[in-house]
Amino acid sequence: MPATGSSAFDMKATEHLLMVADSEHDANMLYAVGMFVPDPFIYLRSRGRDYVVMSDLEIDRARKQAPHCYVLSLSRYQQKLRRDGLQRPGLAQVITALLREKGIRRVVVPQDFPYGLALDLQRQRLKVTPRPGNFFPNRESKSAAEVRKLSAALRRPRRRAAVSVEVSIIGGPCHFNRCTDSSWITKRDLSQYFESRPVCPSAFAALHSIFDIFAARSSCSSSKHLAIA
Repeated sequence: MPATGSSAFDMKATEHLLMVADSEHDANMLYAVGMFVPDPFIYLRSRGRDYVVMSDLEIDRARKQAPHCYVLSLSRYQQKLRRDGLQRPGLAQVITALLREKGIRRVVVPQDFPYGLALDLQRQRLKVTPRPGNFFPNRESKSAAEVRKLSAALRRPRRRAAVSVEVSIIGGPCHFNRCTDSSWITKRDLSQYFESRPVCPSAFAALHSIFDIFAARSSCSSSKHLAIA
């Protein structure tokens, strides 16, 4: 997660950094804002300040989780552009309005910045310069707190993998062979069991699908069980 304040990033004072991406898949965006957002949004860093343009669904959360950013409303920019005669303002028009508002005519973008969006900005007489390599050079050095978080994150997938490997469904309905009681369980019991355990959502969904398949194909017997380590 990023440090906050004007010293957070290594950049030239005259540079204006622009990104458009979601922060669930884009590491640079996550580093910049420090929160997970599933849909693409606008980020601008200019003159030591961070700006994000967020949808109405995310704006309140952004104000709480990204306090180092100035949070701007996407819908307000769109409403203003419609009043100015633009029927369907897109991201390119919103970015252009934002940059003109800040007196900016050139921006630096990541190398994977959307090509079509870059062309739209250039048509608005804005200079778009891609930066090769690491967009935020400071990402290469980690603080002690970041190292601890990375270590914890690397341990979690191993625990999840161990659970998913050690869960073996031979048939259904099933029982827990390591529980003190050997009563038969349902999918609801399975859900309750995993709610308190580190299993990722995709693995959890897969377990439900496997449960359904074997429940359809097999009948109960004492030799069919769900083994959970």
